[in-house]
Amino acid sequence: MPEVGNYFQGIVSSQPELPRNLILFRRDRAAMLGLEHDYHFRFVLIVNLRTVGSVVVDKRSFELQPGETLLIFPNQFHHYHSVRSESICWLFVTFECSSHEGLATLRNRIHRMSDACLGYLEHLVARYAEQVGTSPGSAVKKDGGASMNILMGLVLLDLMKQDGRSGSRAGAMRPSIIDQITLYVWDNFDKDLKRSDLKEKFPYSESHLRMLFRKRMGMSLGAYIQKVRMNRAQSLLVGSSLSVSEAGLLCGYASLHSFSRAFKKMLGLSPLAYKNLNAGKY
Repeated sequence: MPEVGNYFQGIVSSQPELPRNLILFRRDRAAMLGLEHDYHFRFVLIVNLRTVGSVVVDKRSFELQPGETLLIFPNQFHHYHSVRSESICWLFVTFECSSHEGLATLRNRIHRMSDACLGYLEHLVARYAEQVGTSPGSAVKKDGGASMNILMGLVLLDLMKQDGRSGSRAGAMRPSIIDQITLYVWDNFDKDLKRSDLKEKFPYSESHLRMLFRKRMGMSLGAYIQKVRMNRAQSLLVGSSLSVSEAGLLCGYASLHSFSRAFKKMLGLSPLAYKNLNAGKY
C-alpha cells in the first residue's frame, strides 16, 4: 500500500446515495396495472418477470420484455398498454432518493437484468417479506430497512453498468395511430386541444378515434389530456419558481380559476396548497 499523502481527502464516490423508504408490491393480472397513483415523488422500478407489455412514460412508449426493467423517475406520468396476456408477473419497487443526477443514466432506458441483479432482487423480496409480513399495512420492523436499502442500491448499480436501450426495437414499424396521438398531445398540451382538431389531423372519424384510444389506453382521450396537464403542472409547481397562474397557463388553462378547479378535482387540494405542501422536495 502506498503512503497516505493527505489524511483528510479520500476517494469520493460518484455513485448515488442509497435508496430509502422502500415499498414492494406485485401485479399478477394485467387489469391490476395502474392501481397505484400515477402522480408521485418516488422512483418506481418496474421489473417484468412474465408477459410482454408496454409502458408509456411521458410521451415515449417502451416495450418491456420478461427479464427487463424500467426505472420511472419522480413526476414522470406513466401508464400501460398492449399487455400480451391477462396473466402477468410484474414486480414494483418504489423508493425515495435525493440524488436524481446519480441515477440519470437509467432514465428512459430499458435494462436487462443480469443473474447478479436477479439474485439481489430475490434477497430483497425475501427480506421485505420478513420485515413486513403478509398483513397489508404492516410496519417495517425497527432498523429492518438498512439491508433492504443496500440490496436495492446493488440492484441499481448493477443496472447502471449496462448501456440499456431506449424507444422501440430496431426495425419497428411506423408508430401506431395511438402513439401518434399521444405524441401530439404531449407536444400541444399547453394549447386548447379539441377532439375536432385531432379529427382534422388524423384520417379517422372522431368516434373511431375515441374508441381506439379508450381500448388501447384504458381511458378517454379527454382524461388522458387532463392527466398530462396535471402531471406537468405538478412538476412546474414544485420544480420551478413559477407562480400558480404561470404554471396553469403553461399547461393549457386559460384562467387561474379553471386551473385551480381542475387541479383540486383531480388531486383533492388547490395548486397553491400543493405547492406549499411539497416545497423543498426538489
